[in-house]
Amino acid sequence: MSKQTDMDVSKCKVMVFCDYYLPGYKGGGPVTTIRNIVTRLGNEIDFSIFTRSNDLGETIAYSDVPLDVWHPFFGASVRYATPKSLTVSNVRLILRQKKPDVVYINSLFSRKFSLLPLFAARLERRQMRVVIAPRGELSPGALALKRTRKKIYLTTLRATGLWRHVVWQASSQFEEMDIRSVMGKAATVVVAPDLPSIPLEPPPRQKKAAGKAQIVFVGRISPMKNLAGAINVLRSLSGNIVFSIIGPVEDQNYWAICQRELAKLPENIRVDVLGPQSPETVLASLSRFDAFFLPSLGENYGHVVFESLGAGCPVIISNRTPWRGLAGRGVGMDVPLESPEAMSAALQQIIDMDENEHLKMRTAARAYAQSLLADDKSVQASRALFDMGCELKRERF
Repeated sequence: MSKQTDMDVSKCKVMVFCDYYLPGYKGGGPVTTIRNIVTRLGNEIDFSIFTRSNDLGETIAYSDVPLDVWHPFFGASVRYATPKSLTVSNVRLILRQKKPDVVYINSLFSRKFSLLPLFAARLERRQMRVVIAPRGELSPGALALKRTRKKIYLTTLRATGLWRHVVWQASSQFEEMDIRSVMGKAATVVVAPDLPSIPLEPPPRQKKAAGKAQIVFVGRISPMKNLAGAINVLRSLSGNIVFSIIGPVEDQNYWAICQRELAKLPENIRVDVLGPQSPETVLASLSRFDAFFLPSLGENYGHVVFESLGAGCPVIISNRTPWRGLAGRGVGMDVPLESPEAMSAALQQIIDMDENEHLKMRTAARAYAQSLLADDKSVQASRALFDMGCELKRERF
């Protein structure tokens, strides 16, 4: 056996379970998270990704990828599972075949891609570490939505002992506190921040005129992202404003509420509903906006916040994300969710800026994003997270 083959055999094997993955993009941040992990650590770790055969909100399977088989895709082995293959027996068989050192579950409340693989892994009883990344699902804002159903789910699973010996990944110290508040102080929690995307070089843009602004909301149309709250904040703004909405409709009833609120906006605010867009399109277009606005009820990371900063687009967001102290850095503002007046004032400040003032914010935003990208601590934390399940393998080779 060649030296290269020996190295391949000894690589840590991580099997990822996630509801949605590339080429899909409507699943938002979790898709970006997994893509970035594979991009940054794929040379060191053998990643297998088990995911749905369709994108969020779609019932038709992808037409350009093979289904129910493993195939190489951007540095990982990916299996797009059709509904008929989502059974405990099939997942157990796949675990036996792949023999992962780490089972990495990217959700808590997904029946097919968290509960099913967790149950299958426990039935297998072989030595493999189970890591669950709740992706913000245990934040107070997230738990407040469908509260009764989630409480029953958590109580039932806690009683079964399925979470015994699980490692929880938190993307920040704030999420660590959320996890411990639900799972108990004795829970094993590792803080490993999500890995950011590499920003694109912003193309030339029009100069910012005082009294005018293009404001963009990027996110799934769901209560968690709080588009209705964003619309409410816009009502008091003065100036010539274009408000663009980018993202898939996840909740039709909530979108109907948002549409009614959009119809009440004053004439000085024009609304562009741009719908879902690929990550590449969003990255390329963020630089043309004057402000990114997201009064989210909670984000475990917020990839689009980083992407906006990298594009030189100042951000106005709620204080329910890991992105704090933005005003001190001159790149935007993180405002208490309970203070829509402060959010309105922050947006009005950007609207009133001329090109020179806004250029300072754009430059600071880009510099801040580049400094975060150059910091290797997040990569080291992700590597350490997977190392916990791969120590025995390293001892064997």
